[in-house]
This record gives sequence, structure tokens and C-alpha cells, in this order.
Amino acid sequence: MSWKRGSASAEVELSRVQDWIEYVDPDLYGPDGDDGMIREFRDDKAAAMQRSKDIGTLLKLGQWVLTPSLIGLVIMSILRALHVIT
Repeated sequence: MSWKRGSASAEVELSRVQDWIEYVDPDLYGPDGDDGMIREFRDDKAAAMQRSKDIGTLLKLGQWVLTPSLIGLVIMSILRALHVIT
């Protein structure tokens, strides 16, 4: 149901707007406290943002854990190549 601006008095137009809002409100916000389209959209968006934030954190943690061990392996390989260690 779309609402169109009318040319009636302010009271009539206000009544039309109120009727439209009352008609659309259960679809958008959910009837009887249930999740509506707006809440579902916001929850999905928040979950996607949190997921991307968590992936970034895991990548940084992986870099901090793997980088020192990889540097150690490279140093050991260089020392083996130079026959400093056996």
C-alpha cells in the first residue's frame, strides 16, 4: 500500500498517514514484538560487520603467530646453507 500526498485538510491527511503507518508497521517492525524486516536487516548487517571484523582479527593473530616461526625457519635454512649448523 503506497501513500500519496493529498489535498484534503490537515486532519484528514494526518489520519491517512496514521492509517498507512499502522498498516505498514507490523511488516516493518514485526507484529506483537516479533522481528520485522527492519530488525532482520539490521541484525544481518551487524552480523556481517562482526564477521568481517573477526576475520581481520584472526588474520592479524595468524600473522603474529606465524611470522616469528617463519623467520626462524629462514634463519635456520641460511645457517644450514652456510654449514654453520648441521
